[in-house]
Amino acid sequence: MIEFRKLPGRMAFLRFPEQVVITDVSALGAEVSSHLQSVGGGAIYCVDCSRMKLFAPEVAEALVALMKSDNPLIDRTGVLVNGSATFGMQVERMLREADNPRRRAFRDPQELADWLCDAAEADAVRELRTSLGLLDDE
Repeated sequence: MIEFRKLPGRMAFLRFPEQVVITDVSALGAEVSSHLQSVGGGAIYCVDCSRMKLFAPEVAEALVALMKSDNPLIDRTGVLVNGSATFGMQVERMLREADNPRRRAFRDPQELADWLCDAAEADAVRELRTSLGLLDDE
C-alpha cells in the first residue's frame, strides 16, 4: 500500500513500499484526485520511492497515465529514488513520458527537499524535512 499524507498547504507526501501492484495505483489515483480538488491546483508532491526495486510494466504505465492526467494541476513533483541505476532510469523514463518538466527525480533527499521547499508554504517545510528523515520528529 502506498502511503499518502497531506501536509500543510498544497503539499502531500507519498511513500512507496518495496513493491506496488496495480490496485495500489488505483487507490493512489483516488487520493491524488481528492487532494487536487481540495487544493485547487498548484499541488506539490514529494514521492519517496527509495524502498522500491522496480515497477512492473503495467504499474509503470498506470503511474504515467495518472501523472499525465494531473499535469495541469501540478506545481512540482519530486521523486526520491534509491541507488539502483536500473530503477533510477525507469523513474526518469516515466517522468519523461509524463511530459511535465516540473516533475524531477532525485537521489539525494536534501536536494529533493530544497527543490520542493523552494515552492512550498513555510508550514509544510518542517513536516516535509521530517518525513524525509532530515529532521528529528519532535
